[in-house]
Amino acid sequence: MKFILIIVLSLISSMTLAQNLEIEIGGVRHSCTPLNSGNGRFSCIEAATRGPFSSTEVERICEGAYSDAPARCAIRAYRGFLTKDESLNLCRKALSEGPIECVEVAYRGPYTRNEALELCSNPRASVQNAQCAMRAYQGAYSREESIRLCKAQNTYGQKMLSKQLLKKDELEELIHKANLKAFQLNEYK
Repeated sequence: MKFILIIVLSLISSMTLAQNLEIEIGGVRHSCTPLNSGNGRFSCIEAATRGPFSSTEVERICEGAYSDAPARCAIRAYRGFLTKDESLNLCRKALSEGPIECVEVAYRGPYTRNEALELCSNPRASVQNAQCAMRAYQGAYSREESIRLCKAQNTYGQKMLSKQLLKKDELEELIHKANLKAFQLNEYK
C-alpha cells in the first residue's frame, strides 16, 4: 500500500512540476519552466512555427529553450524594427520577453540600435538594464560606460539593476533627460 501511495504521489508531483509558471517580479513578467520538464523546447518550437521563421531558424531560436519565451521574444522583436537575424540572436535562450523590452526602451533613449542590442543581449536582460544605463548616462558616465556598467555584473550595475522598475511617467522623464544630455553633447544617434 505504501509503495502504491509513493508512486501516486511522485506522479502527481512530476505532473505539477512540468507546468509553466508565469510570475511578475518588480513589474517584470517572467516565464518559468522547471529544468527537468523537457517540454520547454517543444513549446518553443510550437510557438516559433506560428511566427515568420523557417524550420532552420526555429531550431536555432529554440535550441536549449526552457519555455516558449525565446519564440515569443523573437516574434515580438521581428515585428518591431529588428531584422530576423538580430531577433534570433537577441532572443536565443531568453527566459522572458525581457531582452526585446530592454532594446525597445534603450532605443527610445540615446542609444543606437547596435548599442541597444549590446546592452540587452543576455537571456536575463530586462527593462531594468535599459533604465540602469540611462540613469548612469544621465549622470557622469558616457554611453559606452553606461552600457558596460549595466550589462556587466558589477557592484554599481547591480545596485542600479536592483532598483524598482519605474512607473510609465517616470520612465518617460528618464528617457527625456537622457536624450536631452545626448542632444546637448551632440551625441544623439
